[in-house]
Amino acid sequence: MEKKRGRIVAFTIGAVLVFGVAVIGAVWVSNAAKARSQVEVLIGADAFSCERPEDVTIFEYELGSSEEIKYPVPALKLNDGLACTFSFSISNAGKTKVSLTGLGIAMMGEGNANGAHMPRLTLNLIERTVGGSADANFVLNQDLLPGDAVRISAVVERSPGCMSVGGSMGTVRTPEVTLSAYGLSGTVTPQGPAFAVVGTPDSTCDT
Repeated sequence: MEKKRGRIVAFTIGAVLVFGVAVIGAVWVSNAAKARSQVEVLIGADAFSCERPEDVTIFEYELGSSEEIKYPVPALKLNDGLACTFSFSISNAGKTKVSLTGLGIAMMGEGNANGAHMPRLTLNLIERTVGGSADANFVLNQDLLPGDAVRISAVVERSPGCMSVGGSMGTVRTPEVTLSAYGLSGTVTPQGPAFAVVGTPDSTCDT
């Protein structure tokens, strides 16, 4: 009888411990997700800055299949001699420190064929670049304390590839920032359309 009672007590203690660990784990995951959700990526109307102001324009991005719903985004004209930067900010409105560990900018990598790419960042946040893909990927090493913000700028240059006159390429929900809080990783992006590049006589695909 005593042995049976001992087994019941041991089982009960074990169950309580397992339940406690599960609760702590769930709270940990929840807190990490909440901390990451307080980080925001913001792209302004002045995201592109070029040596020649005429290389910058505004593109009317069509949302969905309806041509009546358009969203203006900063855009870059694919002219020869392009010398520009693309800038955006990352802010932490939460109460927990987060660590920025990675950055991806859609269709701006070495492997895209649209005629422009972002080969490097201008700030010392970068440990190395990961090349070869259609997206521009960077490895970051930056802590963002509560209430802090950081502005990141990427160099934009012409690259092999082409786009017809009047053609365009718009991007959505980019840049994608990889970050961690409480040791758990996730990503955050701006909402909706981000930026565009538009074709010019310099970028035409006609030979």
